[in-house]
Amino acid sequence: MKGKILANIALVVVSIIFTFLLLELVVFRFVLIAPDMPKLYFADGIVKYIPNQKGIYRVQNEIKSKFNINANGWNSYHSIYNKEKILNKYRIAIIGDSYVEALQVDFDSSLAEQLEKYLGIENSEVFRFGISGAPMSQYLHLLRNEVGKYRPDLVIILLAHNDFNESYDYAPGVYTSSFLKIKIDNGMGISEISPIKLQTQWYSFIRDYSATWRYLAYRQQVKFNVLRNIIFNKQEKKEAYRANIPISCIKSNTNKNKLLTDYIFREMKHYTDNIGSDLIIAIDGDRQAIYSNQNTEQLYEAGVLNLNLIAKSSAKENNIHFIDLHPIFEEAFHKNAKRFEFQCDGHWNAYAHQIVANAIYQYVQNKNIVTSHKSVLNTGKTKSGDTLPVFRENDAELLCWYNSPHYFNTSAKGELNDSKIK
Repeated sequence: MKGKILANIALVVVSIIFTFLLLELVVFRFVLIAPDMPKLYFADGIVKYIPNQKGIYRVQNEIKSKFNINANGWNSYHSIYNKEKILNKYRIAIIGDSYVEALQVDFDSSLAEQLEKYLGIENSEVFRFGISGAPMSQYLHLLRNEVGKYRPDLVIILLAHNDFNESYDYAPGVYTSSFLKIKIDNGMGISEISPIKLQTQWYSFIRDYSATWRYLAYRQQVKFNVLRNIIFNKQEKKEAYRANIPISCIKSNTNKNKLLTDYIFREMKHYTDNIGSDLIIAIDGDRQAIYSNQNTEQLYEAGVLNLNLIAKSSAKENNIHFIDLHPIFEEAFHKNAKRFEFQCDGHWNAYAHQIVANAIYQYVQNKNIVTSHKSVLNTGKTKSGDTLPVFRENDAELLCWYNSPHYFNTSAKGELNDSKIK
């Protein structure tokens, strides 16, 4: 009897091992293909990727995009970022989180590469420095310790709404402690918390090399922490989220967000002035509100877009160029009725990247920021024939869009009536 039990146990163990090997070595590598994930490393106080990696990032059956981690550790069309500048070639650096990293679109289709095409690749180069999960505080760290050494003529900071609270609050993640954080004492004093060296966790090898793990966690987006909570009957407090931040954080953190933004914007402006760079700060819109046609005025007063106003006010105070992408996305959606993100993933699709690139292009042209170069003619159309929003100076500086009750009024041609914009 004992021998039969042991034999059955051995059979079960062998079956489990065989099944795992079948899934790991065959199914999730050749049939249901797991996404490639670029591997991280920590160098000179910066979280980036191990240089010279290529692969295909996949999410469900909707996203299948090529990434190209260059010699400097960043996802980019450029195989290397040279410190030496080419004579008469205008250099732009874009800093951000996963929206700039842009694994969801091909490496030559992000806003950086599209902006470079708008400006003319023979006369400009756009380097991007994006890492998933990075908050606004990390953008300052990247500017000082990575971007500055390339001496860009223009620095563009792309903000998402969770960049504010995650600059001073704990954010779960493999490497979030390796970002610069801001400490706000009693709602007044500001200090910086240096990044902690990236620690190799016990599960790092599984995450990096197991096709089974990558397929479940990344392609199918299985939430293992949810499964863990179910198994151990652990209850987690449910938060209502909007634009990737808890709604409860918006009002309760208003003063913190103002202090944080003023500090970081002032530091960024001081640094870019010292290296002779222009500075533009752009911020995402509330895209879900656009789709549901919510009241714009209320969103700016008490919704997620109040963060846009905080950013705008601080940018004005510090004499920084500012672009609010909400009215840009709003106008594009009214004209083309196309969404800006994937169904399975909240990140921008290639169409949204083109909208943003076009907005930045028109802004730098209108403000004469990019000079002494020949730029390509912008036709105002995407490759698929969609109309790109016309970018006016009022759009860029958000001159009371949210105060105008006539924002949605259109002319006979269906175009926004400029006379109604205060």
